[in-house]
Amino acid sequence: LAESDPASLRTPAHLTSDDITIAPDGSFSIHVAEEPPADGGDWLKLEHDSVGLLLRVVHHIRAEEIAPTVHVERIDGAAPRPLTAAEASLGLAKLGQWLLAYSELVRSWWHDNFVHRPNHLRFSRTTYLSNGGVPDRHFAFGAWQCAAHEALVIEFTPPECEQWIFQLCNIWHENLDNYEDGQGYINRFMAVPEADGSVRIVVSATDPGVGPNWVDPYGHTRGMMGLRFIKTLAPPAVTVPRLP
Repeated sequence: LAESDPASLRTPAHLTSDDITIAPDGSFSIHVAEEPPADGGDWLKLEHDSVGLLLRVVHHIRAEEIAPTVHVERIDGAAPRPLTAAEASLGLAKLGQWLLAYSELVRSWWHDNFVHRPNHLRFSRTTYLSNGGVPDRHFAFGAWQCAAHEALVIEFTPPECEQWIFQLCNIWHENLDNYEDGQGYINRFMAVPEADGSVRIVVSATDPGVGPNWVDPYGHTRGMMGLRFIKTLAPPAVTVPRLP
């Protein structure tokens, strides 16, 4: 579908917390429209073909933070009206096409691409930005394979950055993060670095005794993985050896 092509999820405009005016009580307001607000307030520009709005909350330590409460309000004076049968029919048809297209996209990522390069993370601005990425961060995509008796070790030295996050996924790129257990992912504020500043993350079916640097694959032996660096100029070199 031209208005929602899953192979080209472009983000034409974005704001970070540094771009937003935050009140003393922690609240903020953003005007989302094609034209800026008359009062000069914070503005997120819409394009004529925009189809979605995404708010991403970057947690440091989730247990110590409060998730935001979001209120969305139309201010153009348009009165609510019932959905027509034609709109419902067209929407359902588009939903079916979009689901088929996105399923094929993720299937091809695994079967036609990443499965042939297991245990390797590759940073690609083209790939990331065509999947809804924004320019203030770098994201490495890759595939992983690790039998139950093996361990996968991800090693890198983080550059200066606001946050980094490693996430483990299944073959459909669904995150294995389990926030109740604090597992399936790890970030800068959870990991314990080595003495030289490098980070060693271990993926294995059983706890290898590395504390918070262990990531549980929850019974999976293969899948996708991602490593994201937020507000950094360049990504680091990353090695992903598999050990018996």
